[in-house]
Amino acid sequence: MVIIWSKCGSESDITECGDIVVTKGDKEEMKVGRAKLINKPTVTKGKKYDKFFIYLSSFVVKDKDFPFKVKEELLVKIEKGKLTIEKA
Repeated sequence: MVIIWSKCGSESDITECGDIVVTKGDKEEMKVGRAKLINKPTVTKGKKYDKFFIYLSSFVVKDKDFPFKVKEELLVKIEKGKLTIEKA
């Protein structure tokens, strides 16, 4: 069973909005939200540097099961083509 919470109003909006998809199976509930990778270049001492951010849907971050706190140090791994984020 898949349940979609949409601030936009319908399942067809899932690609346009930061919605949460909840999949209920035999084991446990999994929540999936949309995120976006953004580059905000900055200039320091006349030199331009890339600065990347991953923006998460507020629906995901405000969920009671979200495992991180704001400004918490995190460890990012790339393994077998997947990005994993853990507490540092």
